[in-house]
Amino acid sequence: MKEIKVPIIPNAGTRLSIGRWFKRSGDPVTVHEPLVEIDTDNVTHEIRAPVTGVLSKIFLRDDATVEPGTLLCTITVIKCDRAVSPPASSIAGVIAAYECFEPDILRLVRDPGTTLCNAQHPGARRPPR
Repeated sequence: MKEIKVPIIPNAGTRLSIGRWFKRSGDPVTVHEPLVEIDTDNVTHEIRAPVTGVLSKIFLRDDATVEPGTLLCTITVIKCDRAVSPPASSIAGVIAAYECFEPDILRLVRDPGTTLCNAQHPGARRPPR
């Protein structure tokens, strides 16, 4: 479990607050993906995911006043080991075997009614006939 805290923001002024969350609890996240905005007197600062995993819990709502070191959220880290062969019948196991994967793929795996054959992704290209 990785804890995400409000960083020390140089020249931030005296007022720090949560701007908006880009993700919800239970959403998959990848490294460097924006999680939340921190608003200061001078600028809006994005807090990005330091690890790949699932956003486990959000501790503060939008517009909450915060200070450096305040716990924002936790991420359940997904550790991948290419040396371990996942069961062929497990799509989640196959995906977990890779270090980097897209959040859209994780959503496919989480939804039991969706398969790779019937998934609709706006960026997907249809195979040639």
